[in-house]
Amino acid sequence: VVRSVTQAVDRVVQGIQQDLERGLRPEDIAVVALDNMKTLIAVADGLKMAGIRVLELKDENRDVFRQPEHVTLTAINRAKGNEAYKVYALDLHVAGMPFVKDVAAEMVARNQAFVALTRTKMWCVAIGLDGAVMQELTAATTKDGR
Repeated sequence: VVRSVTQAVDRVVQGIQQDLERGLRPEDIAVVALDNMKTLIAVADGLKMAGIRVLELKDENRDVFRQPEHVTLTAINRAKGNEAYKVYALDLHVAGMPFVKDVAAEMVARNQAFVALTRTKMWCVAIGLDGAVMQELTAATTKDGR
């Protein structure tokens, strides 16, 4: 759980720097955002400032999901059907209350969160503001469920 978009961006950039220092290849890392393209742009800027190359996926490059020596940055719609060894799933808070309008919107958003979380082959870092989804993820990953 993060307190701001700035904190989320910093956590992702620092995490990727550590991943690379530990020997993970850039092309084995993906950042998937549920909602906020501004967050992805900020992550791209932070990584570029750190000297890390990024592949920003747009709709026009449908056949490409990874590129050697580049960290993949994508919105949820381009992540479907693709995987990476390590995934940073951003903006997960938008999948639950109080960030959705109604039950139908929440069902769609939670499905998108599920897609983001399951794009990983090995490690996933779930990042979002405090809210129902992040509280549920925290409870699910703690020993006693609290």
